[in-house]
Amino acid sequence: MRLMRRAIIDYGDRRLQVGTPNSYIRVRDEGDKVTLTYKQFASLSIDGAKEVEVVTSSFEDTIKIFTQVGA
Repeated sequence: MRLMRRAIIDYGDRRLQVGTPNSYIRVRDEGDKVTLTYKQFASLSIDGAKEVEVVTSSFEDTIKIFTQVGA
């Protein structure tokens, strides 16, 4: 088991999570790498999510980028 830090990125009105499409942006520090992921859910099935993920160099700096653009 390992402890991971994560942050869900959204606007103040939560438009990504509660809007159409149901989606979110996550920054996760997995200990050995930091990932930035966009997930979009078409349905709650196993195959119902689209995902785009990239590895980034800094948990804090990645969050700062979204903070600077108002998310």
